[in-house]
Amino acid sequence: MTNQKKPSIDRKLRIVVVHAHYRIRGGEDSVFANECALLEADGHTVIRYEKTNDDIHEGGLIAKLRLLRNTIWNPETAREISALIDRERPDLVHCHNTFPTISPSVFWACSKKGVPVVLTLHNFRTACLNGYLFREDTGAVCERCLGRAPIPGVCRKCYRGSFLASFVVAARLLFHRLIGTYRKKVSAFIALTESGKRIFIRAGLPKEKIHVKANLIPERTQTKLDELSADDCSVQPPFILYAGRLSPEKGPDIALNAWFRMNPIPNTSLVFAGDGPMRSALQTRAAESPYGASIRFLGHVPQDELHDLMARASAVVVPSKLYETFQLSAVEANRLKTPVLLSDVVCIAPEILANRAGQTFPNKDTDALAQLFTRTLEAPHRTIPGTMFPECDPDANLTRLLDIYGMVLPKQD
Repeated sequence: MTNQKKPSIDRKLRIVVVHAHYRIRGGEDSVFANECALLEADGHTVIRYEKTNDDIHEGGLIAKLRLLRNTIWNPETAREISALIDRERPDLVHCHNTFPTISPSVFWACSKKGVPVVLTLHNFRTACLNGYLFREDTGAVCERCLGRAPIPGVCRKCYRGSFLASFVVAARLLFHRLIGTYRKKVSAFIALTESGKRIFIRAGLPKEKIHVKANLIPERTQTKLDELSADDCSVQPPFILYAGRLSPEKGPDIALNAWFRMNPIPNTSLVFAGDGPMRSALQTRAAESPYGASIRFLGHVPQDELHDLMARASAVVVPSKLYETFQLSAVEANRLKTPVLLSDVVCIAPEILANRAGQTFPNKDTDALAQLFTRTLEAPHRTIPGTMFPECDPDANLTRLLDIYGMVLPKQD
């Protein structure tokens, strides 16, 4: 790789990368895989420590009680990380997601071994029970627990609609605040945007330890789009693309409702690429509507195919109802020069407008989004400059990541 700026580290590192995979693959899982590959391509040794959240809802009473305990403090993962450090002798540990199966106990294990820890803040889990600063019952952004004891979150059953589960997650949050886990045992935090950093500071994380690094967007390696025939893509233009998890906070229902409200335009379609708990309900609504034939649900789409869809789309719609620490689909669309139609509540909305990368609409305003759909589909297919977040490019992203590592590694003589 050729970097415009030389990283502060001039040696190859041994890095343990920690991640608990979600039951349905999401952006955090992609970032974990992409950053591991980026580091390995630059010659660093990456030791993956992975768990899965697939089985957290299985088992009897004993298993459920063990899960509750492990959510707050998992002694098994702490022992495993300690043994891994003894065996691999890493320079540092980089954590992505530790909830709920790994737990913050691993930070203490690393500290005991004298190994620095970097934690990427993919969500607002250190301040909010559901990690989104969002209430599903109202469908609105919520900051009631930001920087405070999460009692409102327990009373409102903000985690999975369960009082017990919310109490356990609140206990995890309060316990680790009390013993100073995040203040004392994490060497550096990575926030994904400046807006996100400001929220984490308000939540009580130490300002001096928070560094901003956007997520990596891998280079496209597939065939050039102008060399592909129309038969190479299962969805033909013009179409609007929603690419992401089909869950309430992401707002796929906003996109569907806006499609219902616009005047039909022949030979156009709304395409959902992704999976999630709302998929069945959304498909049922689409099938029962007069617009059913113009709505496609593709399920999970491999990254290369997803990028082809993004590049062919008239626009990528991002109707999220919450802040989001980062918005991968919007930046990927930007890299492919496809306009973005974005809810104005999302943290990167100012960058979208400043870089003329698309248009925003008032959060949850289906009429406004329907108007954007109509104007976009009726206009000739257009591209955008594609210059937002240049630090997402592999060379710049690697340099920034190694710079952050350099801030926490012991100085060599």
